[in-house]
Amino acid sequence: MKKKIVSIVAAIALLLTFLGCGVRESKAHSVFVHGGEVYVAGWQSGRGAILWKNGVPKRLTDGKSYAEARLVYVSGNDVYVSGHVGFMNTLWKNGVPQHFKEESRINSVFVSGEDVYIAGNEYHDNEGNDAVLWKNDVKTVLGKGTVLSVYVSGKDVYAAGVSEREGKGFQTIPVVWKNGIFQSMPMIWGRADDNDLFVGEIECKEIKSVLVSGNDVYVAGYVKNPNTRAENSFLCKNGKFYCWLIGFDEFSIPFFLGVGDWTMANSICISGNDVYVAGTVRQPAGNRIATFWKNGKPQRLSDGKNNAGAESIFVSGGDVYVAGYEGNLAKIWKNGVSLSLK
Repeated sequence: MKKKIVSIVAAIALLLTFLGCGVRESKAHSVFVHGGEVYVAGWQSGRGAILWKNGVPKRLTDGKSYAEARLVYVSGNDVYVSGHVGFMNTLWKNGVPQHFKEESRINSVFVSGEDVYIAGNEYHDNEGNDAVLWKNDVKTVLGKGTVLSVYVSGKDVYAAGVSEREGKGFQTIPVVWKNGIFQSMPMIWGRADDNDLFVGEIECKEIKSVLVSGNDVYVAGYVKNPNTRAENSFLCKNGKFYCWLIGFDEFSIPFFLGVGDWTMANSICISGNDVYVAGTVRQPAGNRIATFWKNGKPQRLSDGKNNAGAESIFVSGGDVYVAGYEGNLAKIWKNGVSLSLK
């Protein structure tokens, strides 16, 4: 049943790809800056998976099948891009593809020295997903769930995402695995209202990004208020989690990143003492707005006239790069200035 649904979705996406004319539809998913070169991974109608280098596109696929490049990571002279071609999840190293089996999904790549870490999941009929981490092509199953982000600091390997568990119905909880050991995230729902604090239960959804700076571990994701069903993003430092719906606090007390009716944090970057998060805010009855937060303060990248989103953020040499989309076009913002990708 799952494969049939995926087939229908892929067929519709491929049809839409070839129906377009004039300006090609596109979307940017990831940005990485290395040696002064700006790499962006994404998708373009009729061309499939694309890697832009300094704004110049390079096709990773022939465009015959629906394909996307979802993440780019650069280490030394090697450029890694993860994505998919048709049903096949794929990792390109310097343009050469390595295909994974159909049931696999690649969500994150990290290179430490000579070691290449790939994070994702494998789906099994009637058994759900296995959270999987590959190190140099050797697979480790961390448990039931999905790994959405991996980060290596020294000898420690952090994998973050969601864990699947049985209870009152099927449930998922945010989780970080450190060196393969399960660490659930404590959650408290808080709402600041004229100095009155309400604390109750919260429905935790997933961790989308993990990053380590010095001795500090940061994770970003989103949660859902079971009463209002509003979804809000969070930033958490060192496992301490106190969620404030309105207002911001020091990083020792993590906080929600937006006050719209829906926010989504997608990516974290740290530069010096500054913490950056890229994501999306949807205002009530309005379009989605591409946004990044610097030390908790939001900075809008789009004006709300078209749906837009910030998928990835990277800071290099004092410049802030954000990859995403606005309307039907891939965008990269440099220090808040929008540039379309051809």
